[in-house]
Amino acid sequence: IGKKEKEEIDSKMIISNAIFNVGITVQHKGKVLESEQFGINEFWEYPEHRILDFYRKNFAKDGSEFTERYDTFGEFLKKVFYPMLAHYGRDNEVALWSYNADYDRRAFVDTAKLEDMYIPMPILSKWNCIMILACNSLLSDGGKKYLNWITEQEYYIKSRPKAFQKEYISE
Repeated sequence: IGKKEKEEIDSKMIISNAIFNVGITVQHKGKVLESEQFGINEFWEYPEHRILDFYRKNFAKDGSEFTERYDTFGEFLKKVFYPMLAHYGRDNEVALWSYNADYDRRAFVDTAKLEDMYIPMPILSKWNCIMILACNSLLSDGGKKYLNWITEQEYYIKSRPKAFQKEYISE
């Protein structure tokens, strides 16, 4: 490949929400069945992605902490993601949860498009935000347990030395 062709290919690979790693934990009735971190080489190796600056702090610079690495996002989808959903989705009750589900859904869709792939709507429609689950759980009793916990934590933090407080309360 010539320099100009490589630059053209590289420019197509630069999207702000490219998936360069996926952490998957499978849980059923409170028991973790499996947990793995997958790296996607085609994006991990492109430092132009803005999001990498944030996440590289959490992984070794070469991405060696990943359980397994795949050359492309498409390869990951075909070899891990779709088979996993098919395996656990036998009873049609499988749901995906992530901390920032709206972003994750968009990122999966956008990254898959780069390789002329798509994420089926049944998968996207069962992708939920963990923060909504957490909020609903915290507010299940009208928020009483949550408010009591917050009050206890605030009292505890304010009773500690100023240096300790600064770790939790902004000036």
